[in-house]
Amino acid sequence: MEATLRTATHMDDLVFFDLNGVLGTPVFDPDSGSYSGYRDVRDLLNDMDYFGVDYALVSHYRCLHGSPRSGNELLLRELAQRGASGAEDTASRSRLFPCWVLLPGSTGEVPSGKELAEDLRKAGVRAVRIDFGAFNLPAVDRVMEDLFTVLEDCAVLAILASPSLGVPVPEREEPFLQMLDRVLDGHRGLNVVTGGRLRSIFPLMERYGNLYLSMEWDSHPDFVEEICRRFSAGRLLFATPYSENARENSGMPMLMITHADVPEADMRRIAGANLAALLGMPAAQLTPVPELPGRRQFASLLSGAPAGYAAVDIHAHAGCWSWEYKPGADPAAVLRVMNRTGVETMCVNATEAVLGGDHIRANADLAAELEGLGDRFIPFAVVNPHFSDCAAYIDSCIGELGFRGIKIHPRTHRCAITDPKYRPVWEASEKHRVPVLCHTGEGQAFSEPEQFHEVAPRYPKGIFIVGHTGETFAGMLQAIALANRYGNIYLEISGWLFMKWGFLEYLAKRVDVRRILFGSDYSWIDLRYALAIVLFSRLGEREKRMILGENSRRLLGLGGAERG
Repeated sequence: MEATLRTATHMDDLVFFDLNGVLGTPVFDPDSGSYSGYRDVRDLLNDMDYFGVDYALVSHYRCLHGSPRSGNELLLRELAQRGASGAEDTASRSRLFPCWVLLPGSTGEVPSGKELAEDLRKAGVRAVRIDFGAFNLPAVDRVMEDLFTVLEDCAVLAILASPSLGVPVPEREEPFLQMLDRVLDGHRGLNVVTGGRLRSIFPLMERYGNLYLSMEWDSHPDFVEEICRRFSAGRLLFATPYSENARENSGMPMLMITHADVPEADMRRIAGANLAALLGMPAAQLTPVPELPGRRQFASLLSGAPAGYAAVDIHAHAGCWSWEYKPGADPAAVLRVMNRTGVETMCVNATEAVLGGDHIRANADLAAELEGLGDRFIPFAVVNPHFSDCAAYIDSCIGELGFRGIKIHPRTHRCAITDPKYRPVWEASEKHRVPVLCHTGEGQAFSEPEQFHEVAPRYPKGIFIVGHTGETFAGMLQAIALANRYGNIYLEISGWLFMKWGFLEYLAKRVDVRRILFGSDYSWIDLRYALAIVLFSRLGEREKRMILGENSRRLLGLGGAERG
C-alpha cells in the first residue's frame, strides 16, 4: 500500500472526462432549500471547475422531461452559443461534447435510418443515451434493432440507462438484461455502456468485450478494484452520479478512483482515457485543462493522499448482503481503504443481523472478528426487538462482548420506533451511556424520524442518532426539527439523501453543526464515495473537521488529537 500511495502523489495531471454531464437540471439553493433555476453551460462549467473535471459528455435534461428531438436540438444550440462571443468561450466549448438522447424511430419522434446517421454525422455526435424507464420503452431487441444497427454502423457509443439504480428491481432488470445480451451478441461492433447489480452484469462482462460500466450508477465498495481485477481498467468509465441516488457530485467517483488500490496507469484510463478512446479522440487531445480551481483546492485528494481529518465513520456494516453482491464487505478489506483515506475509526454492525437474520450469532461473530483488528473498529450490537429478554441481552453485549453502541433497523425488523418493544433499547442507552443508531427513512414503513418526538423527551439521558437523517428531503426537515428541539438527538448523514449536491450545506445552516455525524453506510456504499460528500462540499474547514471526526469522537469518548 505504501508504494501505491507514494506513486499516487504524481497524479496532479490526472485528466477527468465525465461520461454524464447534464444541462438544464434544476439547481438546488442551500440557502433557501428551493431550486433557483436551471443549469446552463456556464453553470456546468463552473461545477466542473470546482471539482476539477476537465471534459464532459453532455446531454440535455429536456430530453427526459419533454421531447428528445427538441432537447437534442437545444443541446446543440446551447453548446454553440458558448463559442459565439470570444476566444474564452471557444476554449470552454472545447471541453463539452454532445450526447444525444434517442428513441427507436418507429413513431417518427426522432429520425431513423439514413436520416439519423446523417444527423449524427453533421452534429458530430459520437455518443447517445437510451433510457428505457424514462420513455416506457419495452426492453425488446426487435423494437430497438434499427436504432442499434445505425449506431453500430456509425461507430457511436450507446449508453443504456441501468434500470436498477442501486436498488434491486428485478421486474425491470430481467427483461433489460435479456435484451442487452442479445444486442451485444448481435452487434459485436457496437460499444455499450451501462450499470447494474454485479451478480447480473458480471456474466455479460465476461461474455462480451464491447460492454463497459459507468460509475454514474455504482457506488459498490471496492468497485474500481473489483472491475480492474476481474476485467481490466479498460472496462470502467468515470461519470458524475445522476440517478435517483445522487445528483451531480463529481467528487464521489473521483475519490473512488484516486484512492483506489490500483496502478496509476489504471486510474488514468478510468478517469478519462477510456472514454476518449471510445469516442475516437486522439490521445493528444486528452490533456489537462489548465488552472482548474478544483485541481488546486483538492490537490491533496486528487493526488491520492489521505484526508487529514482523523475521521470517524459512525455508521457501517460488516458482512455480505443477500440483496446484492458487494466487493470488499468485510472489516479487513475496508481497513485498507481506511488507511488510504485517513479514516481512523469505524463503528460497525453485523449486516446479517440488520437484514433480519440470526442477530445473536451475527453479533457474536462480529465481536470475534474484530478482536484481531485493534482499536480501529467499534462494534454496535444489532437488537431485534421481537425477541424476549432484550434488556439482559443488551447488558451481555456491552458487558461481555465489548459492544459500545446499539443499532436498530425498524424497517427490516418491522417494528415502529414508538413500539414499546424498543423500550429496553432506550433504557440501555441511558443506563450504559451508549449511543443508539436508528435507521430512519421518511415514507418507509416503521421508520419515520418524527417518531423520536415520543422517545427523546422520555429518555433525556439517552443518546439517539437519527440514521440517514430521514433519507429524503422531507425526512431531513423532520430530523432538523428533532435536533433543534432535543439535545440528545444527533443526525447521521449516510445514504442517498446526502449524495445530492447542496443538501449537506443546507443542513449545516439549520442545525448546530456539532450534532451532525459522518457515516458512510459501508458496505452498501463505498467509504470513499461517502467521504467525498463532506470532503468536496462547500463547507468550511472547521465544519468539515467537526462532522468528519470531532463530533463522533466526543460522543463516543474517544481520545486523540486531530491531525493538522
